[in-house]
Amino acid sequence: SIQNWDDSFQDIDSDKRFCYYVRLAAQGEKFVVKNDYKLECHTPYLCLGFKEPKYADFEPRIKPATTKAILISPLHKIQNPVDSVVFIVNAKQAMILVSALRRILKHKIEANFGATMAICGEIIAHNIVNKTPNISVLCQGARLFSGYTDDELALGIPFSLFDALYSA
Repeated sequence: SIQNWDDSFQDIDSDKRFCYYVRLAAQGEKFVVKNDYKLECHTPYLCLGFKEPKYADFEPRIKPATTKAILISPLHKIQNPVDSVVFIVNAKQAMILVSALRRILKHKIEANFGATMAICGEIIAHNIVNKTPNISVLCQGARLFSGYTDDELALGIPFSLFDALYSA
């Protein structure tokens, strides 16, 4: 839940995708996405709890749909509570992170992905709803429209695991 954000969080441009702003945050920028914005891709509004789906159920998704705004930022630039941490990684980096998570959790890490709703659903909503890490091979929209490269994956963890991972 977001209490307040300062003016250093930029409003988003509606002709871009949510995953585009996550990528820019990985490069140091800060954004706020509000429930009345109109992103190019509509799935974040459903997965992240801004709107209830009308025709098909999206899973995972934050229920009930009461989200008002989401802050996207590098961790060191945010004061608000953090729900999910997204790593944009290559295969080797993912293996290192998964190995560390396995040592922390003391069990194998299961992944659930389908190359759709990658950042918003497979990573962020999954982390918040299931409270478990997940990896995504990303979706076509992330690769075509948001600048993710052929060798990149996304790995997300609930913030509750971040301190343990950081000290692992």
